[in-house]
Amino acid sequence: MKNKKWEIPMFSFYDHTGMEHHLEKRARQGWLLEKMSGLGWTYRRIPPQPLTYTVSYFNQESLYEPEPSEQRQSFQDFCEHAGWKLAAASPWAQVFYNERPDPVPIETDPELELASIQRAAKKALPAYIMTILAGIWLGGGWIWQFILDPVDLLVSPNWAATGFCFGLLAVYMVTDLVFYYRWRRKAIRAAQHGEFLPTRGLYKLHYVLLVLSAVSFVYWALMVTTPGLRGFILIYLLLIAVLSALTAWVRRTLQRRRVSAGVNRGVTLAVSIGLSLALFSALFIGMFAAIRNGWVRLDGDVHTSTTYEWNGQTVVAYSDPLPLTVEDLTGITAEGYSRHWETEASLLLKREKGEQRARYDVEEDLPRLGYVRYTTRFSAIYELCLNELLRDHEDWNVPGTPSEQWMQYRPIDAAAWGAQNAWQLYMGSEPMDCYILTWPDRIVQLEPDWLLDEEQMAIAGQKLAA
Repeated sequence: MKNKKWEIPMFSFYDHTGMEHHLEKRARQGWLLEKMSGLGWTYRRIPPQPLTYTVSYFNQESLYEPEPSEQRQSFQDFCEHAGWKLAAASPWAQVFYNERPDPVPIETDPELELASIQRAAKKALPAYIMTILAGIWLGGGWIWQFILDPVDLLVSPNWAATGFCFGLLAVYMVTDLVFYYRWRRKAIRAAQHGEFLPTRGLYKLHYVLLVLSAVSFVYWALMVTTPGLRGFILIYLLLIAVLSALTAWVRRTLQRRRVSAGVNRGVTLAVSIGLSLALFSALFIGMFAAIRNGWVRLDGDVHTSTTYEWNGQTVVAYSDPLPLTVEDLTGITAEGYSRHWETEASLLLKREKGEQRARYDVEEDLPRLGYVRYTTRFSAIYELCLNELLRDHEDWNVPGTPSEQWMQYRPIDAAAWGAQNAWQLYMGSEPMDCYILTWPDRIVQLEPDWLLDEEQMAIAGQKLAA
């Protein structure tokens, strides 16, 4: 049977009523709070018993003040004399418990208690504002990306998970502040009549947001295909946790040795900056070395490639296998091609890009072939992709230009391709070498640099539908 228990509290900073009820429930289950930190709450096992908890917002001192300070020690002695034992403390609050059935409360003046909570709110406000701004920037960018280019967003697990998590974080912080100020307005009126107003936080909503964020992170971890990237991100997060823990250890050690607040602040800041530079420099140097040696790649596909010199530059030529090649369509056999294949995928959408083009150092005029293939099981995403592709060239149509220069996709006979539907790009009445083909769960945008005949259409449809 374990004697320690750890949990992440999801209470708002002002919700002392919610914290007290939660801690009393834990005591009845046989757990006594013994430590509070930025990483969570720690309990130790006790015989199940009814305890009364109170959260006191004692925040008149700096985070770096020597501990225990004279003020805090005097306050704790006063509380102990009244039967209140210190369970745990943080820089913004102290938590006491009492074994008596009907103890005398520590807080007897609602205006003083409200003033203490307001001071804690002022200290927390800058962090809230910075987090909200970051959430709006990244979460808002996620929404803006969904409006302008939803396909790129849906196909990328990295961008989707990051934007979603930061958007949830912004929602968390905004709702917390809104409910705090609503409670504060009512608490001021109650305090004027000598009454305490219980707090009502949003811990249930916060747990929901935490679960959604965890699911989003797991989704990213399962879907990321870049070799080494998952490990790199996990190491990065581990380094942040190690850095936070070491910085907090330095601060607490200096506090226990009763070093002055100014010296503590300076030393802690210097240690934090020094460790950050050392740890993350080592991480990124290692990452670049891994990329250079081929242990980590920047995309998820395995490429076969060679290099050649052209105009004084080193250029990469790929030899990736492609589902459809120029040779399949024309019978041309040439050595001067670069063939590149790229895959991006999420649970919602898969996008595959293929390109075959002549190397820059080849003088022979070789035809080029490019295509993008989308695969999805969701009809709404299927329609979204199709509509975006059909509108792909509309931005090229400038009002005021002659109608014969306007570009649009027009339906063509799909039977020649063996497809469900087919479109071809036209400039006015002139057909262009760009096609869109659809099957029940697949959409292909095909761009050779020549107009295909019926035999080539049949080959392309068969190869790209497979």
